[in-house]
Amino acid sequence: MLAKMPMEISVGLWGPPGIGKTDLTMQVAAATGSRHKVYLAATMDPTDLVGVPFANEGNKTTVFYPPEQLLELCEDAPESLRGPVVACFDDITTADDHVFAALFRLFQHREVAGRKIRDNVRLIATGNRVEDKAAAKDLPTALNNRFWHVDLNVSPDDWKLWAIENNVEPSIVGYISAR
Repeated sequence: MLAKMPMEISVGLWGPPGIGKTDLTMQVAAATGSRHKVYLAATMDPTDLVGVPFANEGNKTTVFYPPEQLLELCEDAPESLRGPVVACFDDITTADDHVFAALFRLFQHREVAGRKIRDNVRLIATGNRVEDKAAAKDLPTALNNRFWHVDLNVSPDDWKLWAIENNVEPSIVGYISAR
């Protein structure tokens, strides 16, 4: 389902800790033949998203240089990095409030430091829910409104089916079945 969504729609994957939200973004990347990049939102600073200001002496203005780690998502990325990418902004619900504000432009306008994000980049955010008591907080409405939301739930039966299909050690599957 996620692999078939239009690239311009940012996706938010929400659910309890440890259920594989980040792994799901890796699966989307594999299914679409994309590189997978993870950006840990919990440790980000606003300048990690909007860049660092430099003086443009000729125009007497300030110019923002994009962060190198996000430049590869933009239209002016080096040729070797212009293939499709699934960009996972992991644990976004634990980010600092100033980082939330910096993420508005990235997810709404698909832009980093004034540079457009390429059409072949899928933006996905992951996060725990507040009710999980896992250091998560509600996203500001202005950021929350920028996502197509997918709420993930845990089901032992679904996990067992996945485990069998993915050759998980049978004794582990048996333990989960018994418990």
